[in-house]
Amino acid sequence: MRVPLSWLREYCPTSLPGDELAVLLTNHGVEVERVLRPWAELDGVVVAKVLDVRDHPGADRLCVTTVEAGAGERQVVVGVRNMAAGDLVPYAPPGATLPGFAGPLERREIRGVPSDGMLCSPKELGISGDHSVILVLDDAAGPGGDLKAVLGLDDAVLDIEVNPNRPDLLAVLGVAREVAAITGEDLRPPDTSVSEGQDKAADIATVEVLDAERCPRYLARVVRGVRLGQSPVRAQVRLTSAGMRPLASVVDATNYVMLELGQPLHPFDLARLAGPGIVVRTAEEGERLATLDDVERSFKDEDLLICDMEKPVAVAGVIGGAGSEVSEETTDVLLEAAYFDPLTIARTGRRLGLRTEASIRFERGVDPEGLEPAAARAAALMVGWSGGVVAAGAIDVGDVPPRRKVAVRPSRARLLLGVDLSDT
Repeated sequence: MRVPLSWLREYCPTSLPGDELAVLLTNHGVEVERVLRPWAELDGVVVAKVLDVRDHPGADRLCVTTVEAGAGERQVVVGVRNMAAGDLVPYAPPGATLPGFAGPLERREIRGVPSDGMLCSPKELGISGDHSVILVLDDAAGPGGDLKAVLGLDDAVLDIEVNPNRPDLLAVLGVAREVAAITGEDLRPPDTSVSEGQDKAADIATVEVLDAERCPRYLARVVRGVRLGQSPVRAQVRLTSAGMRPLASVVDATNYVMLELGQPLHPFDLARLAGPGIVVRTAEEGERLATLDDVERSFKDEDLLICDMEKPVAVAGVIGGAGSEVSEETTDVLLEAAYFDPLTIARTGRRLGLRTEASIRFERGVDPEGLEPAAARAAALMVGWSGGVVAAGAIDVGDVPPRRKVAVRPSRARLLLGVDLSDT
């Protein structure tokens, strides 16, 4: 589990630097293998204001921009044209270094026009795989500011080895809870409230669970009127820091909450679900489904599938199906939050040769009481990043398994721990 330090500090405001915190956690049984700095190779990139954008005199696909980055105007040749006068963009002047680039940048001539460095796409900055646009920053950053500080690219990341009996550490909040217990700092969980519209989720879609043993609880929320786009840059930075690839706003919201709270979530395109509804059932022997990795897979009767009223649409707890994934055409989303039997997910994942971020968490055991806050949190982020309205209420099928009770003798605990505990 990779935990960006700035993210952890949102929930536990420790002032300890990354290296010291790593030693402290390791000494208390949470093994930090190493402290990463993903953008160590990024240096010298600053925020610049675009002053103008004009045609390149010798190339139709290129343009020429004038930017100001706090040290006078500079001219840059650019291969895309999504920026406009007044935009703030990342500018790598001569001498700057970028991840994956050999050596510092130099001033060069491109089709007869001098170019002082380059304007950067998310891919060139190592934030995401998007090379189609120049990254346009919000107005919070001023020209000349160090991009690493502005976007949090100077953050330390704790790389934690998580033991099978500690699924709570597969979440930033879980690690923050551990730090709070060790340091005595306050724990400040994220806000999981959500604003709802008038339409009720139960009037829009249905959920039926046919195997309550393998799926004790399934909760669905509905978000309507979304517009798929890019998630905020800082959210993309955190996802990348934690080892996940930013994709699009709706999917990023579910992955963000999974990393934050430890509850895997899955968004379905509601328009592509027959019914529209969800049926959770075991597979028929030999039943097939094309999954998100473009592989058609065959199932056994012990595998658990998420289906609509006609066909399978996902492998429960492991991977979604290609036929119901969200896309640029998606406007309405059914958001899944579920509690699956850990052994079922482990067996299916092992047989299929699939180990995903979701299956890692499900096979170790997620919190069955965490479904509702995680779904509400993800729905709120979707609306914030993609627009739309969250339907009122959730479709909640099943029960929370009863909590286990542990008998403890305070006198025995005092003897073993060497701590003076009260009987209450």
